[in-house]
Amino acid sequence: MRVTRLHPKRIMIAMLLLIAIVNFLSFHISITGETVSYFRDGTSQVTLIGNYHQNIREDPQLYFETDYSYFLRLQLQDNIKFGAALKQVAGDYFNARQGYNESYLDSLPLVHRNISDLTPPACKDIAMYPSSPARVSVIIVFHNEILSLVLRTVYSVIGAIPPHNFHEMILVDDGSDLMEYTDLQKVEQITESFTVQVKYHRFEENKGLIASRRFACESATGDVVLVLDSHMEVKSGFIEPLLAITDQSYNTIAAPIIHFVENKESTKVWAMGYPCYLGFDRYFKWLSVCNKTVTSQGDPRPFPVPLISGGAFVATKRFLAEIDYFGLGMEGWGDENVDISLKTWMCGSQLLSVPCSQVLHHNAHRSVKNLADRRKAPHACHNAALISKSYFPEDVFQDFASHCHLNIYRGLEGYDFGVYDHVVRANRELIRRNNCTRDYGWMRRNLMPSVESYDRETLISHTLKLGEQCVMFRGPDQKSKWTASLEECRVVSVEKSARLTIWKDLRAEKGYCLDWGFSPVMRFLACHRQGGNQMTVYEEGQVKDFSRNWCLVRYFENSSLGLGLCRGSQNSSKKSYEVPKFHFGTVYNSK
Repeated sequence: MRVTRLHPKRIMIAMLLLIAIVNFLSFHISITGETVSYFRDGTSQVTLIGNYHQNIREDPQLYFETDYSYFLRLQLQDNIKFGAALKQVAGDYFNARQGYNESYLDSLPLVHRNISDLTPPACKDIAMYPSSPARVSVIIVFHNEILSLVLRTVYSVIGAIPPHNFHEMILVDDGSDLMEYTDLQKVEQITESFTVQVKYHRFEENKGLIASRRFACESATGDVVLVLDSHMEVKSGFIEPLLAITDQSYNTIAAPIIHFVENKESTKVWAMGYPCYLGFDRYFKWLSVCNKTVTSQGDPRPFPVPLISGGAFVATKRFLAEIDYFGLGMEGWGDENVDISLKTWMCGSQLLSVPCSQVLHHNAHRSVKNLADRRKAPHACHNAALISKSYFPEDVFQDFASHCHLNIYRGLEGYDFGVYDHVVRANRELIRRNNCTRDYGWMRRNLMPSVESYDRETLISHTLKLGEQCVMFRGPDQKSKWTASLEECRVVSVEKSARLTIWKDLRAEKGYCLDWGFSPVMRFLACHRQGGNQMTVYEEGQVKDFSRNWCLVRYFENSSLGLGLCRGSQNSSKKSYEVPKFHFGTVYNSK
């Protein structure tokens, strides 16, 4: 008897079709308005009378929902939860799609989420902010996003903005693959019946995040534009501190503090450690900088920052139009936030980080494939090079181009920038027309810390040691394998020792960093200084990955180093390794 084995991919496709059929039938029933729908929890019965219903579940209707959209939301939320159970069965497939734990995210309620309030105590009195007359246009762009994430963003944002401030929401589907992400079609279905204005636009082909956001900002008709990623959650009170700043100064951009939740391995929220914030060097590599004028994390006062995140900021429509928005000529995504930040500072304005406004960002698990694609993509270097060529002196641009080619991106080889001369000319004309007098010298002194000297001092003082020995990484060999060992510090130079750097990565020689995404295999990739799988945490002597599941360990058998799970007793006889406590020491260059 012949046994036919089903291909795993076919099983995944069948499960996707099952979820799509369930969602289609549920929506079809809801649209007819002629049936009684019983939900699976046994307590959530909705009786339809024409196009209306009576709800007896404890899930209050939101002010912007019609009776019809309210019912669609209840029905859709239960369908999503049902799909979560199916996704849990095939977790590996769904978790790999966009790097999210989809079954976990789909199990969460779409509305009325109890999000922790991490603002300083002094921010709790909302009366400290006068009522703003500004009309807010919300910009959200998504591409192949998880439906529950998009809807949770939409509902939390509209619900948190006072009705008299909410003007419109512009949703842009940037060419999502509706064959695989069929449920994203429901975003338009459910939002078009809201009582507030939601404008939905879909590009049939992927234009890129920058182009889509620029299109939406140009289309906005409100006084103020709020740009957000499509995987955010907010609480009531987040917008008032931001509007208080733009009301006072139309050419100041205000940004909330962003907190992150890692959904792949953990559901813990980790807070952005203000008064630290994003900075950048002349190669536009992000790094953490701390503001010494802010006395503590409880200080509610806004403070200036050199760089904002592109995923959460507020700016007036007038100012955005004056500086020609952001990302002219840029491709894909990335560094549009550097563009708008530089133009803001160069033209005599400022960027403020606002502790009393805080938002939650759902982090995708940055898989090795995604990071590799990011480094190989031509736009990775193209966007940053356009900024350098537009705003920096020619010798600085040439240095950048050489660095970009020789470093991790290798994206400018054979690249013809003559095609983009019109973009460079337009950016320079914008600076001249707006009488922007802050030049590269001013930016170098005020926005970019002296990375060369600071980096070297920091690397020396953060050399990783265990006892009196230094940690040494070697590789890659012919099979791309790396090894870790302990050696006498006197024979290890600064460049060859393992170092925990200011970019919170664990660095070996030749610009390679430990990438925890391969755990438990020790693998190093070119350092990108953007966190993700390369973010390393040092807690109570232990060296851990971002999710705090994997640690740098020492094996009992041969005292070599490797990667292992952190949980469990450090000296457990049931394990073949221990999780030792490392420390930092100085290694003097042997040259």
